[in-house]
Amino acid sequence: MTRSLTAPRLGPGVFAGLSEAEDASLASECGRDNPATTCTESRVETLRLYNTVADVSWIAAAAAGITGVILLFALPPEASATDAAWITPWASPVAGGLAAGGSF
Repeated sequence: MTRSLTAPRLGPGVFAGLSEAEDASLASECGRDNPATTCTESRVETLRLYNTVADVSWIAAAAAGITGVILLFALPPEASATDAAWITPWASPVAGGLAAGGSF
């Protein structure tokens, strides 16, 4: 049996992108690009929510990755079958996909 370490987390990238879009929208409507007006608290709440979710998501992804690495080295190796195949999803802030491999 082959051990595989994966922590697919799309949250940080998705919410970071949403945060950037919301920040740009606020900047043009009532922020740094339009200094004559200021944003109300209710307009800024969505941006704060996206920022918080993005931060929590990347922290959770980092914790899962660290836990996986620790377990990878802490657990004893399992007996391996002669034929094994695996498929694993992967993600980064800018891309995602599937990785496949095996031993035959």
